[in-house]
Amino acid sequence: MSRWSSFKSQQLLTENWRRFLNEEEQIIYGLNSEDNPDSLQNLLSGVVDDEKIKQIINLIASAADDEGVMLEAVTLQGSKSERDRVFSADTTREILQGLSGLGLAGGELKKVIKVLNQWGKLNTVKFESPATTTTPVPAETPEETPDEPPADEDGIEDYDGDEETEKLPVPANPEEEKDKTLVDQFQRKIAVPLKMMEDTYKAYTSIFAFIERLKDDQEEIKELYDQGEYFDAARKSKELFEFLKSEEAQKNFKIMKRLLDEGGIDKSASNMTDAEVDQTLERFYDFIID
Repeated sequence: MSRWSSFKSQQLLTENWRRFLNEEEQIIYGLNSEDNPDSLQNLLSGVVDDEKIKQIINLIASAADDEGVMLEAVTLQGSKSERDRVFSADTTREILQGLSGLGLAGGELKKVIKVLNQWGKLNTVKFESPATTTTPVPAETPEETPDEPPADEDGIEDYDGDEETEKLPVPANPEEEKDKTLVDQFQRKIAVPLKMMEDTYKAYTSIFAFIERLKDDQEEIKELYDQGEYFDAARKSKELFEFLKSEEAQKNFKIMKRLLDEGGIDKSASNMTDAEVDQTLERFYDFIID
């Protein structure tokens, strides 16, 4: 009987894990909102197919999570800190490399980059130009080609997908790709809520220690992922999720939710607005608390 109970408990935990990764897609105003004419999804409509749009949005969302670029705002206009909406040169290069690996046909890559520049200007998101080691091939060859084609000062430089694409990671096998995808999804689900908790619950010593423990695990997962250890990163992600559903974690989350509801956290410590803090944390607590 005890074995059956243990098995059922594990089965429920596994189901929760799958639901956590496959729950309804989060609507982010500047990225995939159908109501925002300047969202990346709407701007890409008609440029590439729906599957490519989803891949591009996931690429930008993942890059934003890694660097802490705030795209979760209800609107990106008027965010508290402009620097929170700047992709560094290294991340811009990774975005360009990621785009070049999507198998975009013909001139689609250049069209997508133009859309990203337009999206950045409309939503006050900036891309720092990556330093180049070779001269990019321009879209159209002029009669006299300058030694160094100028980059777009406000966005991603003109890029044809040839530069350093040999450095793109190639999954060794389908199982490795599945592990990589699983970790991507998990990190996108928890990175922003944990950062927000770290900022807003600092006044509560025991709760802050609990949050720091979660952050340490999340950063360890990211390190494993960055090193290409996708299996270990996926295993660690599942372990962390199991802990999030444990009695100890649930007790802390319930206290944290009560403090949020009663106005007992310092929302001004976050770079996001009070409404965005409420929305992000409430969404996380609603799912994670049993």
